[in-house]
Amino acid sequence: MKSFLCAAAIFIFAAAAFCGELQDAAARGDIEKVRALLKANPSAVNSREGATTPLHEATRGGHFEVVKLLVASGAEVNALNFSKLTPLRLALGYQRSAIAEFLRQHGGLEQVAPPPARVAVQPNVVPSVTASVPPQANLFATNPPAARVAPLVAAPVTNATVGTNQPLSEREALLINFPIHEAARLGDVETIKLLFKNSPEIIDATDEKGLTPLHVAAANKQLKAAEALVGMRAKVNARAFNGQTPLHMAARRGEVAMVTLLVTNRADFDARDELGHTPLLLVLQSASAAALEAAGGMSARTPQPDMTELFIRARAEVNARNEAVINLLLRAGANANVVEAVSGKTALHFAAAVGHRPIIEALVRHRAALDAVDRRGETPLGYALREARTNAIATLRAAGATIGKTRPLDATERSLVEFYQRTEAALQRGSSSEKAKILLALNPTKTDCERMFPKHSAQAWKVVEEINRQIRQAFTKPLRDAEEGKEIWRVLPEPPSTIVQDWRGRGALATNLPVYSLTVHKVGAVTRPGDYCFVNNHWVLVPPLRTIAAQVATVETGRR
Repeated sequence: MKSFLCAAAIFIFAAAAFCGELQDAAARGDIEKVRALLKANPSAVNSREGATTPLHEATRGGHFEVVKLLVASGAEVNALNFSKLTPLRLALGYQRSAIAEFLRQHGGLEQVAPPPARVAVQPNVVPSVTASVPPQANLFATNPPAARVAPLVAAPVTNATVGTNQPLSEREALLINFPIHEAARLGDVETIKLLFKNSPEIIDATDEKGLTPLHVAAANKQLKAAEALVGMRAKVNARAFNGQTPLHMAARRGEVAMVTLLVTNRADFDARDELGHTPLLLVLQSASAAALEAAGGMSARTPQPDMTELFIRARAEVNARNEAVINLLLRAGANANVVEAVSGKTALHFAAAVGHRPIIEALVRHRAALDAVDRRGETPLGYALREARTNAIATLRAAGATIGKTRPLDATERSLVEFYQRTEAALQRGSSSEKAKILLALNPTKTDCERMFPKHSAQAWKVVEEINRQIRQAFTKPLRDAEEGKEIWRVLPEPPSTIVQDWRGRGALATNLPVYSLTVHKVGAVTRPGDYCFVNNHWVLVPPLRTIAAQVATVETGRR
C-alpha cells in the first residue's frame, strides 16, 4: 500500500511539473519545446498550472505560432484563467489583433457566463426574486493572503411570470468574470467604471499580494486606468503587503506621467516599504535590475545580439528615464538624504555606483550629503571608485567629495603602506628588467628565511629560489600588468591571513616579527597582494606557506 501511494505521489508531482513546463514554454514562445511536450503528452494541451492554461500564456506573450499549434492540438479556446478571462479577452487586452482574429475564427468568445443552475418552481407559489449577483461583500471582499480570487458563482435569476431561469445579463457576467485588478492591468477603463458603479467599495480591494487596482495600474503603465481610479477616490497611499505604495511601483517603472499623477494627488514621496526603500531609493536601487530586464527585451528583438552592447544601451536608457523621475521626486520635496535601513546607503551612494552624472548632479543640487557613510564607512565617492564610474568620480570630486576617514594607522602600519605605494609606483614606471629587480627584492633573502622560519628555513629558501627563477625567466621579454595604470585610492593593513596565524601558532613562523596582509583598492578593483613581514629592517612578501609545507612533507617522507 505504501509503495502504491509513493508511486501515485511521484506521478502527480511529475504531471504537475510537466504541465508547468508546457506553460513556461508557451509563455516564452518556444514552439519546438511546446511541440515536443505535446507529443509526449497530448492531454496536457488544456493543463492548468496556477489556474491558467498554455493557450492563455501563449496569447499573453503574443506568440502567434504557438497559439496556432495549441489550437490545432485541441486547446479549449474558451477556457477561463484565474481572472475568469478567455484567451480572446486577453488577446484584446494586450492588443494582439492577429491572435484575436484567429481565436474568433475558431470559436473564441470574449465573455463566457457560467451556466445558470436549475431551480424547481412549486405550483401556485410565486418565488421571490433572487439577486442576480452575489452580495457585494462576498464578490469584492479583500482576498486573504496567498490565495487567488476564488471562483464566484452567480445565483440564478428567476422569472416569477414564466417560472424559468434567465441567463446572466452581460453586465452581471462582467462583474463575475472580470475582476477590477485585471481591468486595471489591461487598462480597461470602461470596465473599471462599470465595476465601480455597481460596487464602489471595490476601488481599494486588494489581491493576494495586498495590491489595490491603483497599484496594478501603476505597475503596468496604464495611465488612463490610474487616472480613472484616482478620479474615483482610490487611495493613492495604499500599501501592499510589502509596504509599497502605487508611487513605489510607478517610480520603479520610470513612468514620469504616472509619478506626476500620483504626486499631484498627494502621494507620499517619502513612504518606506518593508525594506526601508522610499520611491527615490527604489528607483536607484533597482537601476541595474531594470537595465538587465530592458536588455533582455532588446535581445528578443535583435538577431544574434551582443549582450554586453545591449546592456550598455539598456543602462543608458534606464538612467535617462530614471533621471526624469528622480528630478520630479526631488522637486516635489523627496528627501535627498534618505538612508536605506539595512545598508545605510543614501540615494547618492546608489547614484554613484550606477554612475549617471545628471542624477548625481541633481542630488548634489538638492543638498545630498557628499561624504555620508554607509554601515561599512564607505562614502559615495568610494562607491564610484570601486565601480570605476569615471564620470561619477569626476563629478563628485568637483563637488568636493572625499573617500572619508579611515582608521588611524600606527607607525608600523604606515611604514608598510608607504613601502607598498613606493613599490607600486616604481613598478608603474620601470622597464621590464627594472620590474624584475623590484619583484626579486620583494622576496626574502636566505638570511631573512632563517629568521622567519626557525623550523623550516631550508625548505622556505628552496621555494623562494624557485620563485626568483620564474621571475627572471618571465621578465626576459616585456610584460604588461592588467592592473597597470589604475589609480590606487586606498591601502589598508589588516591582520595576517589564517594560514599565517596557524603557522605562527605552531611556531613554524617567527612570532616576534610584524606580519600584515594588505587590501588594496584600485579604481574598479580590489586586490590582496599577500602577507608582508618586516624582517631585518625591510618589508618582504611571505613566501607561499602551502608550497613550503609540501617541501617539508617531501623531506620527512624521504627520511622514513
